[in-house]
Amino acid sequence: MPSLPLAYTVVATGASSAEVIGPDPVALAEGGAPIRVESRYTFPTREAFEAYEAVHAPALRADGAARFGGRPGVSFSRAVGLLLGREEVTRNPRA
Repeated sequence: MPSLPLAYTVVATGASSAEVIGPDPVALAEGGAPIRVESRYTFPTREAFEAYEAVHAPALRADGAARFGGRPGVSFSRAVGLLLGREEVTRNPRA
């Protein structure tokens, strides 16, 4: 598994969990589609999120822009939403 230093940093600065979703290796091998990486962070409260946004996010965004900004095919976007629920589902091997 690749190192995920940004995810660890965001959790260390207030998030309660992090997920990083990378490209499907099969689709990547077939080529043609842009490489997309999605990061999802969950914060325990709105206040924790707002503190992260105010204190830590500006420096982390600037670091990302300095590392990857201006490269062909690289773009940044973000969305904020409310987690409505989460269910961990495992397949029953006997089914």
